[in-house]
Amino acid sequence: DGVSPGFEVKRLRDAPEGDGWDDWDDDDDWTGSEMMAKYKDILNDSEPTEDEKQFARLVAVPKDDKEVLMKTRDWVNVIISDMGICPFSQSADKAGLPVGGVHYPVSRVTSCEECYEVYWREVNYLISSKEKEVSTTLLIVPDFSIQNVEAFTSFTDTLTHPLEPLGIEKLIQLVYFHPQWVFRDGADRMGDQSAANFARRSPFPMINILRTKQVRLAQKSIPTGLVYTQNEETLSEVGVEDLQRMLIERDWKQLAETRVDRRYNKL
Repeated sequence: DGVSPGFEVKRLRDAPEGDGWDDWDDDDDWTGSEMMAKYKDILNDSEPTEDEKQFARLVAVPKDDKEVLMKTRDWVNVIISDMGICPFSQSADKAGLPVGGVHYPVSRVTSCEECYEVYWREVNYLISSKEKEVSTTLLIVPDFSIQNVEAFTSFTDTLTHPLEPLGIEKLIQLVYFHPQWVFRDGADRMGDQSAANFARRSPFPMINILRTKQVRLAQKSIPTGLVYTQNEETLSEVGVEDLQRMLIERDWKQLAETRVDRRYNKL
């Protein structure tokens, strides 16, 4: 009565001497050589895979805006203009119908709010500028969702959808570029390995703001579906592996003599 229940610890006769710690509850065991060797494949994450190395190079962003602009202009010159992915781009400096200048603002925005702000500022700049001075704007946002194309496309949907309700689709149209871009067929993403994707795979995320009047005139000149088909055929001839390597290296000299053939019409 009045005695609290409890238990008594006794030392067993012939119990081995030791440091008093059980093997099963010693946290230090996790750093032992045998344990580290056993789980080496799980624990050793210091060495990235080859795919991880290539991805890191793909999404690496120069700190200098001048270098970002230089790499972008190189890509526009070779892929968009010289190869002819856009049939109405004459060079990195001239594009459109009628031909006008190309505006290249570089913004280091990282949030959606910041990107909205700089986007609307550039929309206003384009609309208020003369066509011959600024035909189109290529807004470069190198730090915005460069590692996540899904996040980027989700954001760009919020730019495209309001064009009609706001009544500005008759003034501007939008095209998007990203290092991991994948074309969609309706709501579904097409294969990542399609060469056609490289018509939109740029060195950095970009928002192309175009004048609707010029887009409509271009569509009358050559159907959009035909442009897509001819681009895909030419890019497929180059090959996905080479196109991806050039994108990672941001060097397109290999394509200096490659041209999209616009002389035929399969539609």
